[in-house]
Amino acid sequence: WVHAVLVYDSKDAYMYINGEHMGTVRHSGGLTRNYTEDSAEADYLIHLGGRAPTGESLLLKKGSKINRFRLYGGPMSAEEVALLYADATKANVILPFEDVAEDAWYVDTVRYVYETGLMNGASATVFDPSANTSRAMIVQMLYNMEGRPAVEYKSTFTDVAEGAWYADAVIWAYESGVTSGSSATTFSPDALVTREQLAVFLFRYLRDYKGAVVSLSGDLSAFPDGGTISTYTDFKEAVQWATGEGIITGKTKADAVVLAPADRAQRCETATIFARFHKIFVR
Repeated sequence: WVHAVLVYDSKDAYMYINGEHMGTVRHSGGLTRNYTEDSAEADYLIHLGGRAPTGESLLLKKGSKINRFRLYGGPMSAEEVALLYADATKANVILPFEDVAEDAWYVDTVRYVYETGLMNGASATVFDPSANTSRAMIVQMLYNMEGRPAVEYKSTFTDVAEGAWYADAVIWAYESGVTSGSSATTFSPDALVTREQLAVFLFRYLRDYKGAVVSLSGDLSAFPDGGTISTYTDFKEAVQWATGEGIITGKTKADAVVLAPADRAQRCETATIFARFHKIFVR
């Protein structure tokens, strides 16, 4: 893949390829050149009318696939473009998961949670995007987001064995007040999480553990099933917050966009929701 940036400051146009300045076109009257469909340049997606230091025209062939496009509110310096390229290189890490297609709707968020260390695969080569998410997975992701602080094992829950891959995460989550058990003596690590429960995990992490002031700005009436959220404690508030922040959006069912609060949260959905949360409140 190629990272291409065209910077125009109302007078001069600069082309950067993979973070390096490749050429400049100077115009006293602005950048106004146009091409007709039958011109030679019509075969190219982007043509900067100058030459690179090595003599090649600065061209991107028409038909190239554009994975990401960003338009910024002002010209950037060479240093800023170099930083963008560094970020793009990191964001385009090659996923090792054979079951995550490059055109899957969730590929970018799976890449994000994998690269940031928030979420691992079900194995070294499988992400299992359609599998449901468990309580153990959620607390492990929150623990990863917090930087995996050291904990001392305590047998608070009879169903969390010392040495279990999620044991430290459960201990941290319980002791820090991020979550409680399913009973006084059990955590139920394998219990599956619904979409509304996922909202509650993130809501309590932000409000109770981080001490943040949350805004309940989501309009649940915009969804035909907005009134079906569980009445437990702060479930409605959590979903209202999550929708207001754009962390949880609707899903299409029978040609209608619904919240589906009681649906099991698939791993691909969980990756997407955590990625949105991380970008807004952590990154």
